[in-house]
Amino acid sequence: MGRTRIVLAAVAAALALVVAVPILNGEERVDPYLNFITAHLDVLPTEPLPVSSDAKFSRSIAKYTDLESVEPALDACAGPVAVYLGDGKPRLVAEHDYCGGSDWMPKLDENDVVQLTGRGVEAGLYRTDSIKYVPRYDSTVDDMPDGDVVLQTCIDKKTMVLVGLRLAAPAVT
Repeated sequence: MGRTRIVLAAVAAALALVVAVPILNGEERVDPYLNFITAHLDVLPTEPLPVSSDAKFSRSIAKYTDLESVEPALDACAGPVAVYLGDGKPRLVAEHDYCGGSDWMPKLDENDVVQLTGRGVEAGLYRTDSIKYVPRYDSTVDDMPDGDVVLQTCIDKKTMVLVGLRLAAPAVT
């Protein structure tokens, strides 16, 4: 019994030293049981990337979503929306014609350069590789042209334009 008290007293003294030494040395003691998980927010750049003189159009992605949630994102009319379509598929960048999509997408010709930045796309310069006009309500993901990114907007009540883009030059950061 006496030996147990001596061992307990030694453990208590050692524990007191572990707590006291950092305090005496001016160190902050962090109790591992009081550590909390913290979230770190990514800080987005506040200034846009410089516009290349080679780009016919420069656009920053307003939202990034998946196919199931694309309608509310498009209807917000905040700018182009990047849409994840699945692994192995190009990134779709869509914008309603009446929200600005008709101001630039149908005006692209083959080999034109577009600068894209923002969430959901690799920032950089993209070259127009192919242009397809497809029926507005009868088209599927399989109708999209090949590319790293495909732009999509409506032309009229029956037709959409799909513009296949290939990454020509990633943005230098």
